[in-house]
Amino acid sequence: MVGNKNPWWATKNKNRWATKALTTLQRIKIAMIHNMYHHNVLRTVFYLFCLLLSLSFQSLHAECDLPNLKNVTGVSVALVIGNGEYQNGRLKHAINDAAYMARTLKNLGFEVIHKTDLNSNDLNRYTKKFSDCLKQQGGVGLFYFSGHGTQITERWEQRNYLLPIDNNNILDEINVKQQAFPVQTLLDRLNGANNKVNIIILDASRDNPYYGGNGGLRRVKHSNHWIIAYPTLENQTVVDQWHTNHSLYAEQLVNAFNTAAQKCTRLRNIFRQVRAAVKNASGGVQLPYTQYSLRSPFYFGSCPKVLTVMTNKDRATLLINGRNHGIIQNRRKRVELPAGRYTVQVEKEIGGRYLVFKQQIDLQSDQELDAPLDPYPSVGSYSAQPVRGYPKDRTKIHKISSIAFSPDGRYILSGGQGSKLWLWDSRSGELKRTFYGHYDIVSSVSFSPNGQYALSGSRDQTMRLWDVHTGRLLHTYRGHRGIVRTVGFSANGHYVLSGDQKAVRLWDNDRHRFIRKFRSRGSVLSAVFSPDGYSILAGSKDDKMRLWDRDTGQLLQTFRGSAYFRSVTFVPNRHNRIISGQSDKTVRLWDVNRGRVERTFYGHSDSVWSVDVSPDGRFVLSGSRDNTVRLWNINNGKTLHTFKGHSDDVYAVSFSPDGRRILSAGNDGIFLWDTETKTQIARMMVFKEGEWVTVIPTGFFTASNKGGQKLSIRFRGTELRNNASFYNPDLVKDRLIGE
Repeated sequence: MVGNKNPWWATKNKNRWATKALTTLQRIKIAMIHNMYHHNVLRTVFYLFCLLLSLSFQSLHAECDLPNLKNVTGVSVALVIGNGEYQNGRLKHAINDAAYMARTLKNLGFEVIHKTDLNSNDLNRYTKKFSDCLKQQGGVGLFYFSGHGTQITERWEQRNYLLPIDNNNILDEINVKQQAFPVQTLLDRLNGANNKVNIIILDASRDNPYYGGNGGLRRVKHSNHWIIAYPTLENQTVVDQWHTNHSLYAEQLVNAFNTAAQKCTRLRNIFRQVRAAVKNASGGVQLPYTQYSLRSPFYFGSCPKVLTVMTNKDRATLLINGRNHGIIQNRRKRVELPAGRYTVQVEKEIGGRYLVFKQQIDLQSDQELDAPLDPYPSVGSYSAQPVRGYPKDRTKIHKISSIAFSPDGRYILSGGQGSKLWLWDSRSGELKRTFYGHYDIVSSVSFSPNGQYALSGSRDQTMRLWDVHTGRLLHTYRGHRGIVRTVGFSANGHYVLSGDQKAVRLWDNDRHRFIRKFRSRGSVLSAVFSPDGYSILAGSKDDKMRLWDRDTGQLLQTFRGSAYFRSVTFVPNRHNRIISGQSDKTVRLWDVNRGRVERTFYGHSDSVWSVDVSPDGRFVLSGSRDNTVRLWNINNGKTLHTFKGHSDDVYAVSFSPDGRRILSAGNDGIFLWDTETKTQIARMMVFKEGEWVTVIPTGFFTASNKGGQKLSIRFRGTELRNNASFYNPDLVKDRLIGE
């Protein structure tokens, strides 16, 4: 053996220990790096948390807290910002221009928020405060920014940003997105304010917004009631060099505002004049750019508006905001007023009793106000009322084929033409939600026993399950043959049924799976669960009504008639009795045990489309093709009352859960009736353009933004030219809740 040479196993062992030592050192190094990384991550997370916490506290102070805006509404608000002391170089005119604009707007009646040299957090905070004030006031909003702006490519389109004064760390578009203020955020906030009109002036088309960056702004995509203006064309910049104290654009803009305030100028024309003035003064070098999306003409300045008050009593007294404006001669009086909100009151004493009309109006243009002094007639038949509300075009109303009260009576669900469902608030008359998803007419709707879900059947051959509170589609039940004419929940909500061509289908509503089919020789027109949920009843076009066992599918009873069974239901508290509505103009009471008719209700002159039974089982309700709704005594079959008001087929009827009210629906909308006074409470209509209106017999109504335009108000047979004075949601609410 050679002297110091180790055996092969010793060399191998030595190398192994050396390898282990090296591996251990590497692991320690990796662990140290890992710990350092986690330390940095934690430090970064902590910094971001503090930043978010700071922003959240700032947002708490972003609410509108201007003392001059307390207890008032309709005030015009302006946010004027001048950013001049930028880290990469001072701007010559920005701060002066902003101060000049702030003074001008204050003199014109704006409540002005004037700020200078804002960083990114301040820009975010004050634009939020600005939008909150506009949301509170609902008046005109004006945003003016003088400083640096830029545009970057974001999601395949150009987006505009306003730069804070701390722009030294803005080196590229990534930094712009992280540190600058997005114009889109401002637009989104103003959109949420839902105020009258917004004027957005971005005097930010300057060169060198940041190191290596390009100035100039891009066209903004929007469709609200706005004007957006730049000092020059898209993608171009201007140089502050012509005037000592102010930029050319700001000076011409202020001059135009001051002139417009004196002459009452249309807003669009103001910016046209500015464009022409700047072009002339710059020799055609600078051409301001303006985007318009005004939905209606808007005037700048103190333009007097003409209010014409018309009433049905001569020599009545006119008061506006409590101030006496004299006697109304010849039932008409013209008054000139500044634009604003007013309370108009007309009153007259007749035989020791005061007749009073009172209405709040928002006067922004010349307006005629109908002020009848007897808008509250005594309760009587609907046709005898001196004031009535009609749809201007009946062909524009969505036809309703099915209706249902929620179990607590708070909501009304309707479905029909237009492939939609509509959820109404029965206490206010407002349309709360529209459900989208079907592709054809909705033929049937139903609430779940807990009121949280709804079912709908449609001509698109599907049944759909919805979340009532969100309008979200939860599930679509497919596999039907033909129109799904009827749907319903079991008493416990675990099962649902649907009726289509020649079959009733049973589904597990918890697992959304098909269980079994109950065959019928004719198209199923109506189907319901028995009150205990263990039986299923269906009426069909083969002149038969069938009763099946839910769990076995066994046919328990067949009821033979001589006409279509269009609507069938069980009598509450008397499970062995059934009510049917048939195409032979009759309503029938059936004995389940004997399988035969116990009583026939005569009175309708055409086919009966729908029937329902009161919760206490004492009364029967029916809707017919003869345009009437009848209330019957179930014990003797006599008509207690005939509700008249529909002008076309009545396809659906329903009792409220407490039995005090009834619904009827058809080609002319939804009618709500009082079972005690036998009078109409309200009428609800949805129009094909998406607008809606709820009108009460006295002519007052609540409606969507343009819903009132679909309504014609007739006073003693004469159509009023302006029905704005009858828009009164409070009176409608009082009528619906019974006050």
